[in-house]
Amino acid sequence: MKKLSVLISRASIVTLSLAAAGCGDDATKKDGASAALYAFASQVSTPDGSTTYVALTNQVPERELSLDTALEVSGYGDIVAFDDKLYITDGENLRITKNRTEGNQLIEEDSISLKDRGITFLSEPLFVDSKHAYVVNGDQYSVIEFNPETMRITGEHDISGLKLEGWGSEFRRGFVRASDGKLFLQWAYNNRREEFLNDFVVGVFDTKKKTLDVLKDDICSSSAAFGGFFDETGDLYLIADSFGGFTFFGNDEPKSDCVLRIKHDQAGLDPNYRFIPSEAMGGLAPWGLYYAGNGRAYTTAVDPAGLANYGSVFEFIFAPVHEGYTLDLAQMSAKKIDNMPPDAVGFKSVTVDGVALIPRSTAAAEVYEVDDIRTTVYTLSADGSQATERFKMAGYLGNATRLR
Repeated sequence: MKKLSVLISRASIVTLSLAAAGCGDDATKKDGASAALYAFASQVSTPDGSTTYVALTNQVPERELSLDTALEVSGYGDIVAFDDKLYITDGENLRITKNRTEGNQLIEEDSISLKDRGITFLSEPLFVDSKHAYVVNGDQYSVIEFNPETMRITGEHDISGLKLEGWGSEFRRGFVRASDGKLFLQWAYNNRREEFLNDFVVGVFDTKKKTLDVLKDDICSSSAAFGGFFDETGDLYLIADSFGGFTFFGNDEPKSDCVLRIKHDQAGLDPNYRFIPSEAMGGLAPWGLYYAGNGRAYTTAVDPAGLANYGSVFEFIFAPVHEGYTLDLAQMSAKKIDNMPPDAVGFKSVTVDGVALIPRSTAAAEVYEVDDIRTTVYTLSADGSQATERFKMAGYLGNATRLR
């Protein structure tokens, strides 16, 4: 689903009292190498349009993420780190820039434009190695290949095997397994989000052989693909969440939510693994799947009984009333998180240095209009049962990554 429109003035960002993040004692490596460096993306919108701020810090902030010296990118964007570079996507101009760091500053080295290729939404690039990266063009059923070293397009590959006659579709999210060059592409089918094909579908594109296989599970529901991750062993975990609830709430024949797995040395769904989070959470519906380390994942739990209090599924899932849970992927159990306020669904968590950063975004909100967004980011205890406030920031938390 698309993000809510966020109304926050540039002036309000400038006047925020933002404390600079300091360096911890362990920020400098013992061998005398450069201090640790992290990048955070803050996604906001102004009356003039969306804006993304990319801020560099020497540690994960402890009080406030400062945007005083952040790089400003017009439009909706995000960040991806690969090798020693930071790639910034500019969704407004359909452009990807490659940046190096000098001290605590970003220096643009090169860029690539994906205009005039029929793309309406720029997804994050998927890096296989230093010379092979890919962007999925869901609108045209193709995968665009480019060379990260030269930042030039080197090919475009057909994935029209994901087309289904009579159905519109959406590329939801992609994952890259660099060990064998496979891309795992989550796909969902609907007609203007009024009629849904309620199946779980993943396309597997082999970048070495240039072949496509389509995986389908008709027991589990369609997926909005918020979250999903590789664990420490290289196994890929994906969630079927009823397309964020649309194929569950009010559906006469809803399918099960599921967490499914693709083993690190396989290219198909693991027939021996199927976790049903709603059973572990006493009937609550999961929304999103984000890694919290130690075999645990974070999800937002939605109570189906609450739908009666709202005029639509959209209003319900974006109401700030939903609780956070941790899921044990091995034990297939769930635990409610204490000391974390309820929130609307739809705002992704990120994992940095093995620690989950879980946002709670607050504002005076109506459907499609949210005023003065502020986000509080939490971390979890080792067993996933307790939340602790870590820092605050303006706008929504986009990606966060360690650069060195």
